Amino acid sequence: MAKEKIRIVSYITLFIVILLAVILGLFIYNKLTPHTLMLPAHNDVDYVKTNGDVCVKSVIPSNSTGSSMYPSVSSGNVLLLQKYDNNTLLKEGQIIVFNTENDGLVAHRVISAYNDFCFTKGDNSVNIEKVSNSNIRYLIVGIIFK
Repeated sequence: MAKEKIRIVSYITLFIVILLAVILGLFIYNKLTPHTLMLPAHNDVDYVKTNGDVCVKSVIPSNSTGSSMYPSVSSGNVLLLQKYDNNTLLKEGQIIVFNTENDGLVAHRVISAYNDFCFTKGDNSVNIEKVSNSNIRYLIVGIIFK
């Protein structure tokens, strides 16, 4: 009976050590990965390429907070925002920033779009919001990962 308990404790200890090693490896990998820039494929972005640099016109950088868009967007990422124009047609998959009654500005992904409104959802959320186009402030045209 005592040997059985020792064996169980040994397996549990081994499991914990392996789990901690995996977590540490992922942490180190994340820290060593260079910052990257992602431009979502769904947005038509006006940009200029000069000497290998890409300059996106009319873009406002903004720090991301919260976790509703994880893993696509993490807290601390820099969002590249472009002002939304009511004449712009929304497409499924775009990430928009809109006003809410309670939370101020929120960034969520468009899951379906209509003439005057759309439905959005955070990638890490189960809630679906109906958003009037008049409440949309920005389109996310890029993300700088940190």
